[in-house]
Amino acid sequence: VLLYELLHGSSPFYIDGIYENVETRNKLFSKILKNDYTINTNLSDSCKNLIQSLLKTNPLNRISLDDVFKHEWV
Repeated sequence: VLLYELLHGSSPFYIDGIYENVETRNKLFSKILKNDYTINTNLSDSCKNLIQSLLKTNPLNRISLDDVFKHEWV
């Protein structure tokens, strides 16, 4: 999430008015659970791949820290 935020300037699961009411918080939680985010098209394919590998919903499917350091974008 931090890499995404550094490259996009916002959270991958950003919702306007998140602190206004329960409904907007529920929308945020729904986006997180559905892994609903978009990646800036100006980023390189290897950068997009790393972000997608880091943001997998299931932790067992996420890229390992060792593999992050071996990733071509890093």
